[in-house]
Amino acid sequence: MSTPQGLYLPHIDWEENGLLDDPHYGVTILETGNVLSPEQLVALRAAIDPLGHSESHASDICVATVQYVQHLTSLL
Repeated sequence: MSTPQGLYLPHIDWEENGLLDDPHYGVTILETGNVLSPEQLVALRAAIDPLGHSESHASDICVATVQYVQHLTSLL
C-alpha cells in the first residue's frame, strides 16, 4: 500500500490508523458514589470554580478537582 507521500509501507493500514475523526472528543468522567463529607464538599466548592477560566477546555479544572478530592480523602 502506498502512503500519501508515495512511500511503500506494507504493514501499515492508513485507513485504520486509530485516530478519531473528531479532534475534540471530550473527557470521560467516571461516576463514583459521594466520597466527601458535607464539610469536604463545601471546601471543594470553595476551592474549585467549575466555570472558571481554562486554557485547555476545562481539563485543567477537572485535574485540579481530582487532585483536591484525593487530598481531602487522604486526610481521613
